[in-house]
Amino acid sequence: MKPVISVIIPAYNEAESIKQTFLSLKNQKTNVPYEIIVCDNNSTDSTVKIAKKYADKVVIEKRQGSMFARNTATKHSKGKYLVHTDADTLFPENFIEEVYKIFESEKYVAFTCGEWDLYDGNDLSMKFKTWLWASLFSIFMRVQSMKNVVTVTGWCCCTPKKIFNKVKGFSETTDYSEDLLYSYKVDYLGDFKYFPEIKVRSSTRRFEDGMGKFIAHYAKRNAKISDIIYFLLRKKYAKPYKIK
Repeated sequence: MKPVISVIIPAYNEAESIKQTFLSLKNQKTNVPYEIIVCDNNSTDSTVKIAKKYADKVVIEKRQGSMFARNTATKHSKGKYLVHTDADTLFPENFIEEVYKIFESEKYVAFTCGEWDLYDGNDLSMKFKTWLWASLFSIFMRVQSMKNVVTVTGWCCCTPKKIFNKVKGFSETTDYSEDLLYSYKVDYLGDFKYFPEIKVRSSTRRFEDGMGKFIAHYAKRNAKISDIIYFLLRKKYAKPYKIK
């Protein structure tokens, strides 16, 4: 049966975490046909071996960068709807069923789920860091929702394939925050939505070197002040935001 939803996962040396992601996707309670496509991005560990065991399709992208991997995997997808995620994300068993209902409503050009609900990191320091970041993220997303704009997240970027094709996918011109830039590109096409009740969960590994380095990781990767200001304060626009 042809898949209705394609779940896209870029992967670079994800042997330690990607199996959990696969299992959460394989254990879905739904009759909606879906496929899992992994794009390996030059892994040197056993990522590909694991992916071939669980994914419906494994493709290779030699250009380093998650934006290249996401776009390449999407070219091989067959679903009407796309869910772009990360290789350390866990999904509730009703995820496919719930996002399918949202997709079929045809109300949104893109939507995202979860509240940065983190599933690992047990020491007290890590718990505090993740609680602080999750709280800030939740506030930010809710404020954006009030303005009818939402920044789709890399761990749960849901969009119809026709929208993805219309904006020509993720920007490949800058090496940072492809999810943020994708949000800019589809901003003018219609409504966004944030669904915090669908508890997509992510890993704390981004905080292992401290919150400062986590923020610096993104800030140093060609981020422009104009992009950041637009990201925080933008409203709906009648024409596309130009990605340089």
